[in-house]
Amino acid sequence: MENISGKSPLSIAGACIHMASYLVGSGRDAKAISRIAGVGEATIRSTYKILYANRHALLTAEITDRCPRAREANLMAGLTHFDVFWFVPNIIGYSRVALTALAVYCMYTEQPCIAFFAYAASELLDAADGYYARKLGQCSKFGEVLDMVTDRCTTTVLLTFLAQLYQSTAVALAFCFLISLDISSHYMQMYSQLITGKTNHKQMDDGAHWVLKAYYTDRRVLFAFCFGNEAFFLLLYLNKYLPAYGLYLSLPLTLLTFPISLIKNVINFIQLYESACDLARGDAADLNKAKSSKKN
Repeated sequence: MENISGKSPLSIAGACIHMASYLVGSGRDAKAISRIAGVGEATIRSTYKILYANRHALLTAEITDRCPRAREANLMAGLTHFDVFWFVPNIIGYSRVALTALAVYCMYTEQPCIAFFAYAASELLDAADGYYARKLGQCSKFGEVLDMVTDRCTTTVLLTFLAQLYQSTAVALAFCFLISLDISSHYMQMYSQLITGKTNHKQMDDGAHWVLKAYYTDRRVLFAFCFGNEAFFLLLYLNKYLPAYGLYLSLPLTLLTFPISLIKNVINFIQLYESACDLARGDAADLNKAKSSKKN
C-alpha cells in the first residue's frame, strides 16, 4: 500500500489496533490509542482509513469467519457509488437538507415556530451523521463533503434571512462578513489539507495551530462550538417573533451563546490565516524547487 509508505511504524501499529478493535467490537477508540502510543489521533484515523479501504486484501478467511464485523467489511468491498449514496449517515445528511429547506420556507412564510424546530433538528442531526458513519464503518468522501456543504448552506441561508429581518445596514454588513468568513475559511482549509496529503479538512498534524488542534480533535468541543454558534443565530431569529414574556428566557440564552459564536468566528479567522500560510508555503517550496532544478 503506497499510501502508508511514509507513515511511522507507531502510526501504522495504532491504526491496526484501531481497526482490530473495531472488527472485534471492543470499543477501543483512536483517542485512547493515541494517548498510549504517543501518536496524534488524526494521524491514527487517517492511517486507519487507508487500511480500511484495503481491508479486502488484509482480512484473511479466518478473521472473516471469526468476526461478524469483518464479514460486513468484506461485503462492503463490492459497493457501487449508488450504495454509497444510501449509507445511513448520508441519508441523515439528506434529511438535514430537507429540514433546512423546510425551515427556510417557514421563515419566508412567517411560521417561526416550525422554522425554529426544523432548523434546530437539522443542527442536532449534524452530530448523528458522523457518529453513525464511524459506528457502521460508512465513512466516505461524499459524506464528508455533503456534511460540510450542508453546514455552510444552512448558516448562509439563516444569516441571509437575518440580514433582511433586522433591516439594518450595519447588521447586514456584519452578517455578510460572517458568511464570507465561514465559506472562505472552510474552503481554504479543505483545499490546503488536500494538497498536503491529508484526507479531510479536520485532520490536524503536530504542526497545526494549537487552537485548531483543540477545536478539531475533540468532537465534543467541535459540536459545542458549532451548535452554540448556530443557536445564537437561531435565537436572534426567534427573538423577533417572541412575545415579551418569552424574551425572559430567550434573551439570557442569546447572551449565553454570544461568546460561543464569537469564539467560533475567531477560530474561522485563524483557520483562514493558517490555511493561507500553508498554501503560500507550498507555493514558495514549489517555486524554489523549480528554480533550483533550472540552475542544475
